[in-house]
Amino acid sequence: MLQEFITSFPLFFETYLSALFMAIFLSIIGILVVNREQIFLTAAISQAATLGLAIDILLNLQQPMICAVVLSILAAVVSGRKDKRGGSNREEFSAWVFLVSASLSVLLLSNHPQGIKQIQASVASSIIGSGIFEVVVFAIISVFVAAVCLIFNDKLRLFVMDPIMAAAVGIPIVLWGWYISLFLGFSIGMAMCSSGMLYTFGCVVLPAQIAKTLCQRLSYMFIVSPIVAVISVVCGLIFANHYNYPPGQMVIALMGMILVVSWMIQWLRTKA
Repeated sequence: MLQEFITSFPLFFETYLSALFMAIFLSIIGILVVNREQIFLTAAISQAATLGLAIDILLNLQQPMICAVVLSILAAVVSGRKDKRGGSNREEFSAWVFLVSASLSVLLLSNHPQGIKQIQASVASSIIGSGIFEVVVFAIISVFVAAVCLIFNDKLRLFVMDPIMAAAVGIPIVLWGWYISLFLGFSIGMAMCSSGMLYTFGCVVLPAQIAKTLCQRLSYMFIVSPIVAVISVVCGLIFANHYNYPPGQMVIALMGMILVVSWMIQWLRTKA
């Protein structure tokens, strides 16, 4: 099984590396999303990026990455503004973004000969087809995210866990909120173009949830989450290559199983 994967690496190395780097930076960003209770917001941003892809197909702009990133950033920024007005408004607006984007993505391409199939493929996810450009971009984003977390670790943890205290010690939480919203939209938009909604959303949410279940401290989550992501991607790609399954779906299914195991471990801890 492993030998088959190694043999296939020269042929699919762009896909494998893109999937790996995407999982790394999305799993780190996911820590902020999960701890700030913005999971559904992530789904809404992903769906907004899908609408961007639909607009690109409809207008034949041939700039899917730009369209997806612009729509996802717009959804993230506007949702961030709603976040300051209360939790219910945030959830309601995220639901609105998700539903309207999903419906418009289909309506805009209802008469397009291949548009619906392309959008459905994007939602279902396919990480096959990434090129060297995606590998380089995702590697740079991964290094940038890791560096930011290392440099601003203490302030970032305080901002996530206790924003009131963070503001009291001089952290500009409003500005940080804008930065996080912008980068969340940018990252999801970039990933959506290469992997689709299932893989993007899964890599944001599942490794961070696993880390939150297993770890008592937020600082440990920034280590555990990317490690889980890397292990899941490598094992998922190996299994997918051996059994001829779609790699994106295999990786996310594996993350889901690891999350179930982490829940069992947490349950055993409470009983001990």
